[in-house]
Amino acid sequence: MIDILVPVLGRPQNALPLVESIVQNTIVDYSVVFLCSRGDVKQISACKQTGARIIIIEGGRSEYPRKMNVGFRKTDREFCLLGADDIEFETGWDTLALAVAEETWAGVIGTNDCFNAHVQRGEFSTHPLVSRRYVTEKGASFDGPGVLCHEGYDHNYTDLEISKLAQARDEWAFCPESRICHRHPGFIGPARDETYQKGFRQFKRDRQLFLKREKLWT
Repeated sequence: MIDILVPVLGRPQNALPLVESIVQNTIVDYSVVFLCSRGDVKQISACKQTGARIIIIEGGRSEYPRKMNVGFRKTDREFCLLGADDIEFETGWDTLALAVAEETWAGVIGTNDCFNAHVQRGEFSTHPLVSRRYVTEKGASFDGPGVLCHEGYDHNYTDLEISKLAQARDEWAFCPESRICHRHPGFIGPARDETYQKGFRQFKRDRQLFLKREKLWT
């Protein structure tokens, strides 16, 4: 029912704890799909040891959204979750979000990352649950049917475009009880590793691109 898409880079220590969290707290049918960069040897090895599915992708700019798009194209369950390797799942995250999806028929269900103030207010979701029907028919980004994420972003604002576009289309519903807690250094304080630094490198550029693209649907 849910493909949990997890783009990873340079954090092999996170692979097993993530899968353990998913196994312990997920009730419905699911798959964990690690989206690895070619040449990231330790990461690939750690992901293999979890027994999860692995897709290896060539590196380059826009790595995060491109990985998500490849993961979406190579999976087929009814929903996909935009995951990460620095999140922890709480019991009920899946059934509660799916109940909202069934009730509202919304294409994008916002989950609760437990920290971000904008997420707490239901304004967007860092780790949304997205209907495959919605992506196939309309596209979750403003790139047309079949596209999950806009690959013009380096990393940031991908989730915001998905959330805001869904709201403009009346395809958004927020489920605060579906808790997928984001252990991001911006929230909990540890020093940023190289992967976090890479993600923030083009933050201003990504913001400018989002503001430009937002005008297309508002």
